[in-house]
Amino acid sequence: MDPMFGAEGWCHECGTPLRDQTGPLTIQASKFPTAKAWMPNWMFDVVCLASDLAKEVQTQFPVQLRDVHKPREGATGVKQLQVEATNERWYDTQELERAIRNRHRHGGERTGLRCSACNTWKWLPISEADVATRAEALATDQAIIASPEIFGDGSSSFRHLLFREPLAQTLKTASPRLWDVTSIRVS
Repeated sequence: MDPMFGAEGWCHECGTPLRDQTGPLTIQASKFPTAKAWMPNWMFDVVCLASDLAKEVQTQFPVQLRDVHKPREGATGVKQLQVEATNERWYDTQELERAIRNRHRHGGERTGLRCSACNTWKWLPISEADVATRAEALATDQAIIASPEIFGDGSSSFRHLLFREPLAQTLKTASPRLWDVTSIRVS
């Protein structure tokens, strides 16, 4: 996370970025997945694209891409889709709490936790399809957006992502075993 956000740009206790990404995603794997579109392990709001797919996506959609690096090798040719969080809340708080309690029945009334180090509230993880998205949050022409709400547990931290259908279909076509296109409910 240090290369992406700087040493002070993310909470070392809960894993939440505290500012926008300023540097490259750096992955220490010896080799990358063979899929053309994939998410790094435990980074559920980061999307990587093989170089040929990245060129296609950048030509067809209004997106920003960033190089993906390896520590000693630098840029790899793989690109990261840049995702901007919206300012508008995606979810009604009461509906979100209800969906989380339904998903995490073992957790009792707990719906999330505030980090003692950075004071960020993280909701317990649920799927984008588990709760209706507020229509006001979708008032953008961006091809991919991230929720302002943060989800996770322990040191896992992520935002929900939504893709416009043409981009989602492109990713699914490129990597059908890893991607599925589902509709969301809008309130």
